[in-house]
Amino acid sequence: MIRFIERGSGGSAAIGEFDAERVRRLIGDPSTHFWVDLSDPSDEETEVLASVFRFHPLTIDDCIFDVASPKLDVYDGYLFLVIHAIEYDSKAKKLEPIELDCYLGPNYVVTFHYPTVRPIEEVMSRCRSSSRTMNRGAEFILHEVLDALVDEYIPVSESLDRQLDVLEERVIHEPKREVLLEILELKRVVVHLRRLLVPQREVLRKIGNDESDLVSREGRLFFRDVHDHLYRVSELTELHREMITSALEAYLSSVSNRLNEVMKVLTIIATLILPLTLITGIYGMNFHYMPELRSPYGYPAALLLMAAVAAGMLTYFKRRGWL
Repeated sequence: MIRFIERGSGGSAAIGEFDAERVRRLIGDPSTHFWVDLSDPSDEETEVLASVFRFHPLTIDDCIFDVASPKLDVYDGYLFLVIHAIEYDSKAKKLEPIELDCYLGPNYVVTFHYPTVRPIEEVMSRCRSSSRTMNRGAEFILHEVLDALVDEYIPVSESLDRQLDVLEERVIHEPKREVLLEILELKRVVVHLRRLLVPQREVLRKIGNDESDLVSREGRLFFRDVHDHLYRVSELTELHREMITSALEAYLSSVSNRLNEVMKVLTIIATLILPLTLITGIYGMNFHYMPELRSPYGYPAALLLMAAVAAGMLTYFKRRGWL
């Protein structure tokens, strides 16, 4: 599907069908600005990038095939930008990046994506209801898209923050294997998010500092503002990574402490049994002449001796603070 929105000479935003011949005439026309969005395009629709806009084949390949890392390339007459939106399932702890390819020309923006990208839909709806964004120029259309895309990262960061708070409590009170698995799953999400944010932040920094004629001085200020928002999100991601490391260390420490407590109890039990075993071993020898062997009180006396030894040892352990 190809969607087309144009800002006419009268200032109103016009939504219409994509006409290749007309778009060729509009390219470079300073009296109008337009936005072409290719959403889950067919091969024939993808061909528009080469036949109408004459974009470099390498950029078209990047649109068709997934690009793992965000990037910004400067070509003669336009900028090519690869950036990623995200979808996060907090229950499944699954982060899904969605590639968004953008072209910024003197008076146009072209966006290309295969699945539906929520920020695109939001800005498209905004342009349909108000001509303000279209009237300001192509660079501000791209700014609105990037700003909406960065805003999508904020609830993801807040969700991670809440999950980490809960995990920290569970690590202290119930350090079970399930908690360890959740920590490792969150760590994977945070690492994946960081791999997207760091290069994406660099891309926005380059746009904000770009000296080309495609981005005005005022436009650079707006792109820097988007960069600042993304920078704050990336700093939170760094904090989350540190929190996960601390939670993992706390889990290992809790497990180690529990193991030490168990070993202490078992050691005390073994230590108590050791002298009792000695007593029973001595009285279990088969010598004919042994003290108390024929005494009617020999058995209860042996039991009392063992009880007294055990009680004495427990008292000693308690005084030393071992219990």
